[in-house]
Amino acid sequence: MSERTQVLRPESIEEAIQAVRELQGVPTLVKCGGSARNRGVSPGETEACLDLSSLNKITRLDPDDLSCGVQAGVSMKELEEALAPHGLALESGPFAPSPSTGAMGSRSIGGVLAEAPPAPRSFDRGRLRSQLIGLFAVDGHGRSFKAGGRVVKNVAGYDLCKLFVGSGGAFFVGLEFQLRLIALPARIVLLTSPPFGLEEGIAKWRELRKNLPTPRAMDLVFEENSCRIELLLGGSSAYVESQIRRTGFEPRLEGEAAWKGIGKEGADFEGTVFRGSCLPSRLSAWLQEGPLRGRIHYQGAFAWDRVPGGAPPEGILVHPTQLGGTQVPGTPPRDPGARRIAMELKRSFGGGLMPERLSFLTSAASMERSKEERS
Repeated sequence: MSERTQVLRPESIEEAIQAVRELQGVPTLVKCGGSARNRGVSPGETEACLDLSSLNKITRLDPDDLSCGVQAGVSMKELEEALAPHGLALESGPFAPSPSTGAMGSRSIGGVLAEAPPAPRSFDRGRLRSQLIGLFAVDGHGRSFKAGGRVVKNVAGYDLCKLFVGSGGAFFVGLEFQLRLIALPARIVLLTSPPFGLEEGIAKWRELRKNLPTPRAMDLVFEENSCRIELLLGGSSAYVESQIRRTGFEPRLEGEAAWKGIGKEGADFEGTVFRGSCLPSRLSAWLQEGPLRGRIHYQGAFAWDRVPGGAPPEGILVHPTQLGGTQVPGTPPRDPGARRIAMELKRSFGGGLMPERLSFLTSAASMERSKEERS
């Protein structure tokens, strides 16, 4: 943002809607806490900033229904503190710390949903897209709307909730979110393996993915030329104890500390960051090309400080999210059909919001440039 950027900080949902209507057609940056402002695809040249950090209320908490309502500016820490007395939690997470504060809890709900960063507990039902069951939003043309609902079993209307997750604010401004919650398991343990060589560690991680029933998370953590496995178990005490014996790994943390503790090391970098997803079967040969730091989660999502030498093999997608401490130009979606759909959604909803983004990781501007180069 420049010194001449117009900054609007609405104090209520109504003020936020009015602000978006006043900014129709104006290239606008949308942020909550702003902790990821230097990551992801650049939003482009903007003349206004919509700051949602004052929308920081937990509007509803229903422990019996395992759901809650939160405004965009609520921090992860505030949500965790509200849920803890009820033995509840958001299943996704924990997410990489805020680059500006170094704390996970300072990240805002709206920012995390818009970015959709990879996280250890984000597989099976733990995917972040599965946690958002309803939202209230306003699009770039000033039209406010609701999508989804307040209950988990909800099929009303088009599922615009999933469109918001990972969008980077490209299509509409999420103001209030309805989230699905879970009851914390009776016992939670975080196990850590001894250090392995790369090939041995990858083979062990793949073996555990295949043979270990229902872990809560299973990360392969790279530390230059070695790696280790972090394994989060949750369930009855008898189940957890049997899996500890089965793996032979050392218990490191228990209870709430274990639930929050996985992922704290090895996925937060300054300067150069790459994210992506891969098929575990394609991982081993590629990683022999060079040392790296970072972690790959159970479902194949990763965050690394660099990428190995050579082109990624089939089945691996890589997105740079930060280069030298600044945002990246980004690339358009690979699939031609996905590109057409994304551009049409941008025209229908986006208005002046995040003008160069199609998502947190993909760019509209680079697609337009490639179109011009072809013609």
